Amino acid sequence: MNMVSALNFPARNGCGFGEGDNLEARDAYLQARTVESVTVDLPDNAVVCDVNINSQSSELQYDDFLFFTLNDTILVGSNDVLLQDFPYENQLYSWNWDEVKGLPIAQFDTAAYCLPDSNCIIPGHDSKGAFSLSFQSANENFAQIAVELFEKKQATFKLISTGDNDEGDCEHTDFNLDLNVEYVIPN
Repeated sequence: MNMVSALNFPARNGCGFGEGDNLEARDAYLQARTVESVTVDLPDNAVVCDVNINSQSSELQYDDFLFFTLNDTILVGSNDVLLQDFPYENQLYSWNWDEVKGLPIAQFDTAAYCLPDSNCIIPGHDSKGAFSLSFQSANENFAQIAVELFEKKQATFKLISTGDNDEGDCEHTDFNLDLNVEYVIPN
């Protein structure tokens, strides 16, 4: 069976430095972030097999860094060096702001991180491009996520933008994504 849904994250600009648990602006340090989320209800007893996510535009852009999560598991990160500081268990990284806020940014332009054994495309730091992500339950790493989805019956996707020191940080264009989930319902 197949389920199609839209994941829409409207354009935004500004980090809110010094607000809530965001830190004050500081050049080349992970100081602030914004988090937007979209929750999708899954059919009862659905066992997710394949997930495909594609942007509706090839003109997506963000500044400084972008993370895309599913139930707080990081599926895509625009900077693979930053991922080294996030909690890591069973070959999966988890989003945890408290673990990384205030850390120095060693490199701005690095390769992106994608869930191991998945396929993804993400534009580079402050560059325009498309976004796509696909993975299957045959992927050992996604199998762990699929079990969680079965138990929760919900998929919460988060788009997280980070910044270091200026009001142009934590910005992104409209991220309008098409979600396509293939699943089975066992007898």
